[in-house]
Amino acid sequence: MISKPRPTSGDTSTSHANGTVVVGVDGTSSGLAALTEAANDAVETHARVVCVHVRAEPMLAEMMVLMAPYATAVVSEWRDALELEAWLHCVQVVEPRGVPWDFLVTYGRPADALSEIAAARGASAVYVGARRRGGWARRLHRCPALELARSSRCPVRLVDHNADIAPQA
Repeated sequence: MISKPRPTSGDTSTSHANGTVVVGVDGTSSGLAALTEAANDAVETHARVVCVHVRAEPMLAEMMVLMAPYATAVVSEWRDALELEAWLHCVQVVEPRGVPWDFLVTYGRPADALSEIAAARGASAVYVGARRRGGWARRLHRCPALELARSSRCPVRLVDHNADIAPQA
């Protein structure tokens, strides 16, 4: 796991004090864990939380499904549902903490989009959920979190999706 230690009180070298943190949200448990971690850190450091939902480019299997009748509508509804779930997570987790936040939707590869938004916003850190995959799944699926950790100009905090994700007020 690639992680930046949580800032401690008075430690300006690792803080996001009055800055911005970017968090990737996708409507999943790993995205919720990253959002919770980012929101908790934002409360401590008075940072703005920029929640980013990336609508990924269609994969080959998805494109083949789109050739079937009515498939386009089903895939579109599925993507809309994920976006709504991501937004609802933001409302439930960030809003009660009283920190300023934004919700952005963009298109593209998640690692590239998060890196670009973090650079444009001058983010002090990017939070993303990381899923552990084993065996063939690890070889077949690219991990956007690891790609982001390799390419981002600011620190990236990979949050294990098994972390405590209960909303805290």
